[in-house]
Parts: sequence; structure tokens; C-alpha cells
Amino acid sequence: GETTSNGFDSKARWQRFLILLAGPAMNIVFALLLAIIGLWVGVELPVTKDGITSTVLYRPEPLAAIPLGLQVIAVNTADILSTLGGLVTGQVSMTHLIGPVGLAQIAGESSALGSRALLAAMAFISLNLGICNLLPIPILDGGHMLMLAVEGALRRTIPLGAKRTLIGAGAAAMLVLLAATVFNDLGRLGIL
Repeated sequence: GETTSNGFDSKARWQRFLILLAGPAMNIVFALLLAIIGLWVGVELPVTKDGITSTVLYRPEPLAAIPLGLQVIAVNTADILSTLGGLVTGQVSMTHLIGPVGLAQIAGESSALGSRALLAAMAFISLNLGICNLLPIPILDGGHMLMLAVEGALRRTIPLGAKRTLIGAGAAAMLVLLAATVFNDLGRLGIL
């Protein structure tokens, strides 16, 4: 329960909230930057002429890539939130979740397809990390932010024992989730 001089716990609640928000926000900004760079590299668009479909490489002007990048991030964010909502309501099966093994496989396969695919995969992974880290699970940044918000609303500090219990429960939930995603990944690879 001791606070270090100039340490994280010595700062005001709003400052701690912003520090916790900075990590996920940087993940999301990095995803946007990768999406914009990916658009500069070029996007293959299907074109049909005389009944024959082919692809052409579209490269937007540098400034035009920014709103397009924002649109890509907005669409992907909506997809991620829809999946998370589906997991909570039971409309999406846990078997759809991808773990670290699956992410490594996606990165490897994307790299083999070229820079555009790799940039898109890296952007999607970074966006996922940013959004998932904002979830109100006590061990994640979002959980700590929620506890700070509750403390601010109550105008009192949550007892250390209660915080430890919540963080322990969050850690247990994350371990179960990690185990489930690794199981899914190994199942997709035909190992299980």
C-alpha cells in the first residue's frame, strides 16, 4: 500500500487514467499509421472489363490516404466490437478466437504474400491489442481505468484487498482465455 515519490500511485487519479489510456491509444494510432502506409503502398481493386475480372493497383494521394485509413480502422473497430459483443451474448463461439500461435501464423502467411498483406495484418493485430486492452477486465488497462473511475465517483480509494481480489480474478480469466485460444490455434493446425 506504500506509494513511491513521483511514482505512478503518487499521481492524481486523472493522471493515472491518462497514463493507462496512453498504451492502448498508441496501439490504435500505430494501427492507423500502418493502414495509411498500406494504402500508400497500394490496394489491389477488382476491375471487370468485357466480362473478365482482373485487379488493378490503386494508390491514393498521400493526404487522401488519411481519411481512407481512418475509415479502414473504423470498419475494423466495428468488426472487433461486434465479435466481442457476440462472445458476451453467446452469438459468437469461443472457437473463433485466435491466440498467439494463430497470430504468429497470420503474420508469417501475410509476410509471404508481400508488404501490403503484412502491413494489413500488423495493423489489425495492433488494433485488436489496443481495443482488447481497453476491456474492463481488472488486470488490463481498461480494468484499472474502470477502478479509477469508480474511485473518482465514490471519492474514496478502493481497499487494497478488494483490488488484489479483482486483479487476481482478472488474471485467472485471462489465463483461461489464453488457454482457450491456444487450444483453438493448435486445433486449426491439426495438432489437437
